[in-house]
Amino acid sequence: MIHNIDVAILKTVIYGDIFHFPMTEEEIHHFLIHDEQVEFAVIKERLEFSSFLASSLCFDGTYYALATRPDIFTLRHDREKMMQQLAGRVKTYGRLLMYFPFVEFVGVTGALSMRNPSTDEDDLDYLVVTRPGRVWLARACIILLVRIMRLRKIEICPNYVLASDQLKQARQDLYIAHEIAQLLPLAQTTLYEQLRNQNRWTEDHLANANLPFHELSDSSLSRVGLMLKRGVELVLSTRIGDWVEQWEFRRKSQRFQQQATAPSASAEIDEGHVKGHFQDYGHYVLEQYEKQLLAFQLDEAVTEMKSVGD
Repeated sequence: MIHNIDVAILKTVIYGDIFHFPMTEEEIHHFLIHDEQVEFAVIKERLEFSSFLASSLCFDGTYYALATRPDIFTLRHDREKMMQQLAGRVKTYGRLLMYFPFVEFVGVTGALSMRNPSTDEDDLDYLVVTRPGRVWLARACIILLVRIMRLRKIEICPNYVLASDQLKQARQDLYIAHEIAQLLPLAQTTLYEQLRNQNRWTEDHLANANLPFHELSDSSLSRVGLMLKRGVELVLSTRIGDWVEQWEFRRKSQRFQQQATAPSASAEIDEGHVKGHFQDYGHYVLEQYEKQLLAFQLDEAVTEMKSVGD
């Protein structure tokens, strides 16, 4: 009988493989797909001595990958070098977003949060949390920066903007759990803690991933910049701001709604959310993950995944 931790380790590496992402033993431990916490020493021991994992995985001295995918080791090393070039840009523009009116939290999401860029010009993906009642106004201000930076061939993507009273996620599957667990907070750790606390269901998928795996160092903000931000917020906290918020919501939601109803979409377009995922990559990822589990004859894992997703 296969050890249950061996199965969890294999599932974790399989999930990473969908993103062409071989993993260190520390990453396997942190993002272990398991519903109970497991000590790092246990992971290390299973990777060293499990005959099942020895036949299923390969190791280049740093990273573990599926035995059939030794080709992705070079890719991971190359992407680490790309990330070194992108890290400063990711932090700089993420912190810049914190100076926009009504923005209360910014976190890095997607491939860059896992140090896994496809190119050295990858999109800079962020989750932005705003004051309630100012989601659309804040987003409109941010889009000005997006368009300016696009002229410089820098793609800033605030791909999920939500209000601070809407932190709990309605969709609760492995893909969303991973997106939350890999989120890198750039500032306002209190709101990060609230986000994690309101989504404790993620522990049913990733019990070890309670804290950010990577850090982007200093998140302090300029006092002068914050004073200017507060001044703008004071003006836009009036009826003028209310009018702009409602006008922008009506204008954009009408445009987005048709795209949001497409079968492949997982968008959230309402007064508290702007999640423009009109092509849902998450369902594709979970489909590929299920196929890989079946290929490794992990039928029980597929059944468990579906029951937890429900």
